[in-house]
Amino acid sequence: MLALARECNADIWLFTEVHADWALPGYTTLVSEPRSGAPERKRWSGIARRDTLRVTSIPLEDPGPTDERLCLARISDPGQRRPDFLVACSVLSWSNTTWSWPTLHPPGLYDDFASRFRAVPTSHVQRIVSARRADDVVIWGGDFNQSLTGRVLGSRAGRSALLAAFDDLALDPPTANARHLIDGALSIDHLAVSSDWTEASSVTVITREDDPRQASDHALYLIDIRLRPAADA
Repeated sequence: MLALARECNADIWLFTEVHADWALPGYTTLVSEPRSGAPERKRWSGIARRDTLRVTSIPLEDPGPTDERLCLARISDPGQRRPDFLVACSVLSWSNTTWSWPTLHPPGLYDDFASRFRAVPTSHVQRIVSARRADDVVIWGGDFNQSLTGRVLGSRAGRSALLAAFDDLALDPPTANARHLIDGALSIDHLAVSSDWTEASSVTVITREDDPRQASDHALYLIDIRLRPAADA
């Protein structure tokens, strides 16, 4: 996987289900808070940026049960005249998270899967809004466990909640029509970017069948984004 990541040569990586001590040469990695009910080194989400970029971790004040699956950071390029990137990496809920996310299942907190699913993006959107500056380019991605178009993977309520979250932040998800490992299905992993800043984007999908170095049971999505000049945004 390291060799493939180096070959992809991305400026920023968003990872899910990572170890706190995992390292990619040439990059600095930040990870989310420890997972409830799991060894300390296991984390739900992480952000890696090229060492030539400046990164600031954004702490989550008064963390609640949804925050262990969010990593939030501000990334800037000191050598370029461009806005900062507010980058968020999330893992959202799926139908049975009782064993893997016990803090989301205390008695009386949420009535059902739909309410648990809505709670996570709602909370993460609030965190992003609180950290966002007027001229930030927002990048929000991760394992959302929800298709946005085509065959429903996840739930219809989850799709509506996630699309509403993107709308609330004025984000465009170029991964909406990216392919899934399942034939005929579309991605449940997404990356969305501030629509006002996005001039063009393209998505390359790499699965285990495409390249054996891609060891995950999810596809790798390599997204090339061209931003509008600051005067046009």
